[in-house]
Amino acid sequence: MSLQRPLTIAGFVHIEAGYNNVAPWKEIEWLEKSCQLPFRSIAAIDLTLPCDEFHQLINKLVTFTSVVGCRHILDEQALQLLSSEQVQQNFVTLNQYQLNFEVQMPFADEKAVNKLSHIIANNTDVTFIINHAGMPPTDDCMHSYHSSWYASLSRISAFKNVAIKCSGWEMFDRRYDKLWLADIINQCITLFDVHRVMISSNFPLTLFSCSYKNYWETIIATLSQNQQDLLHNNSKYWYKIP
Repeated sequence: MSLQRPLTIAGFVHIEAGYNNVAPWKEIEWLEKSCQLPFRSIAAIDLTLPCDEFHQLINKLVTFTSVVGCRHILDEQALQLLSSEQVQQNFVTLNQYQLNFEVQMPFADEKAVNKLSHIIANNTDVTFIINHAGMPPTDDCMHSYHSSWYASLSRISAFKNVAIKCSGWEMFDRRYDKLWLADIINQCITLFDVHRVMISSNFPLTLFSCSYKNYWETIIATLSQNQQDLLHNNSKYWYKIP
């Protein structure tokens, strides 16, 4: 992972890679021993753990200086998980620690977004970061999906403790269209304003579609303004990168 001038990597955010979900601190421990650039890390977490076990795990994770939050991949289980009383209680613990939570789920699932909305409203000290632009539609023919996705993002954007991260295009279509990418980013900026939108790479999965260098060149060519905020300042702020 490297860039050539005038592009540079000032720092990064590591989102849990599932190295050891039973003992997620081992992944963090390795990172803090191995990485030189300024960085922050998001640890794996199991939102379904009993409250005592969940609290103990969070207590351990926050002893690592890089940890600013956690992620339980919700995906298609979002409605089931967010409806769970156990999960809702564990969000209260995240709120007490004022941690970030990475929200990875399809925002076209309006029932799940309804549950998420209540959790966000009840946990205002958690910073919720929407992953992969909320999993937008890739086909113009998917009108109903797009309408649900946009309406859900519009609803969630009303909460000021929510930001959105645009990445993961290769997860939806490895030959994604650059005009589509630009359109999704612009829609996110319209909904959240420029200071709550971050552009990231989803490295190493980015390499399914193009080189790391080519990816960032494409992104920069797409952004006509606010490049410093979208590519640097916002991530530094939301993830508390030194």
